[in-house]
Amino acid sequence: MTPPAAIRPPVVRASVPRRNFLLPRVRHLLAAVLPLTFLLHAGCEPNDAATDADSRVVLPGAAINGRPIRAILDTGSSFATFLNEKEAQRLGLRFQPTPLKATTAPVEGLFDQARLTIGSENVTAQFAATSFPGMELALGWPAVRDNRLDFNGAARTLRVLAEVPVETAGWLKLKLSAKGGGRLFLEFPLADGTTGTIMVDTGDPDGVALPSAPWKQWRADHPQAPLALVDKLGVLGSWTVAESHAEKIALGPLTFTDVPVRNFGDGEAGDDDAEAGSAGIIGLGALERMEMVVDGKNSVAYLHPYPSAGAGAAKASPGLADGTGDWAVVGQMRLKGAAFALDAAGFKFITEDYDGAIADFTQAVATDPKNADAFDSRGNAEVGKGDRDGAMADYTHALELDPANADACAGRGFLKAQQGDFAGALADCNRAIELAPDASSSHESRAVVRQIQGDAAGALADYGRALELNAAEPNYLRLYSRMFQLGQGPAPAGFAKSVDAWKEGWSKTLGQFVAGQLDETALLAGAEESDKEPATGQKCEACYFAGMMRLLKGDRPGARDWFQKALATNARNYYEYAFARAELARLDAPGHK
Repeated sequence: MTPPAAIRPPVVRASVPRRNFLLPRVRHLLAAVLPLTFLLHAGCEPNDAATDADSRVVLPGAAINGRPIRAILDTGSSFATFLNEKEAQRLGLRFQPTPLKATTAPVEGLFDQARLTIGSENVTAQFAATSFPGMELALGWPAVRDNRLDFNGAARTLRVLAEVPVETAGWLKLKLSAKGGGRLFLEFPLADGTTGTIMVDTGDPDGVALPSAPWKQWRADHPQAPLALVDKLGVLGSWTVAESHAEKIALGPLTFTDVPVRNFGDGEAGDDDAEAGSAGIIGLGALERMEMVVDGKNSVAYLHPYPSAGAGAAKASPGLADGTGDWAVVGQMRLKGAAFALDAAGFKFITEDYDGAIADFTQAVATDPKNADAFDSRGNAEVGKGDRDGAMADYTHALELDPANADACAGRGFLKAQQGDFAGALADCNRAIELAPDASSSHESRAVVRQIQGDAAGALADYGRALELNAAEPNYLRLYSRMFQLGQGPAPAGFAKSVDAWKEGWSKTLGQFVAGQLDETALLAGAEESDKEPATGQKCEACYFAGMMRLLKGDRPGARDWFQKALATNARNYYEYAFARAELARLDAPGHK
């Protein structure tokens, strides 16, 4: 598995394969970053996404290489741009498929660089490719977050502002949250001293969406509210949600009147850390019941819900005669050039094109030299390439720019552990936990450092805490924990039965091997069938686990051979590579028999 990596501007964590040290930290690109982007009601024809029921925020003056295209703003996406494959064909853009099976995201690869125009703004961009029907081009929050924007639900207008209006002084003021992985998240204080979050998703035409527990409580409190089960189609697949209507509903510190309300649907995934403490999602149907000014430059938002349906009922969009009910955009939207470079870099990173990723990250930091996440992300790519000095410098610079960057702390800690500086590694990992105590990845990072160090008890405790914080954590942490349990004597029963319930895939193959259901030959054969990562990474993992099982049986020469094979894969950005090297060092230590 790959260690926790981190590209904060946008990527996903939950459904991202965590085998590679770096993938979980690349927030730009993967799946969980796209909870409900371009959500459609069941029954819509593929080309009928923009209906009266499904209004959008349409950006004026959009073109690619000078050819007009319909572009929408989706603040619930952490990708800078998505482009429909059919539109790309119409525009003559060549498709570059990704060799990874990114089944957790609706992204099949990138298109060649092209000139993107929004009004008078121009940037060079590579577009994430999607086959999702009903949309042409979408810009995510990272592309526009440097603007000051006034979402006026009464008029269905989005205005670009030069300054924050003075009348917002009496409105509710919330910070923009870094937990959103590049999406538009707001945070508010909770009674226990932690923070809750609300996602603002202009790609979702619905009203308020509630997580499971708040939804059940709301239903219990409003048993007479009408209820309907509706099939939805989104970028992550289809699911069924329960829909109702609320005369009044609280969402964190906000109170809405007369809004549609629904529950989160199965498969409506989001960033794990962002979902912790989530109050819910505000879609366009809820934005129509409020006015909101977002000051992206200063990372704050000012919110003013309308007190009643009569006080701010949504009106027809001014200047639109197509009858779609789309929001009008007034003023020139500025584009954040670094976001587009980060998108491209992220895709190159997960396909292990580290040179290409480093080049794009370098372009991003040249455009935005105070972007701590870009330096942190370039450090990740340098780790993958084997440039530890460059990575150490970039992680350190990221922390100089943003001392609260937990991802950079964890990345530098992992690097220090590989260099044998365990005191420094643990200090960085402890700091990451202080900064993000509820993030499973913070505890996972310290567990990995302790495993490299040989602290079995400490690593086992940290893996356990990471799993407590995120029960949906990929099965690798369970596999690492099982190795420690087997080494400490009779291990808890039931492991083989639990593996049987795991989802089919490479981690289950590893689990079956550890449970004694597969032999080494079958394990290696499975490693050649690339899952969501390159086969070289899977082979590294296979060799490490084969070596550990040999070591647990007392076969040190056999274990040594497998560990050396793991290093021969040169998969330096995998946990198992670091683990195998540490085990070899212990086998070679003086006095070790």
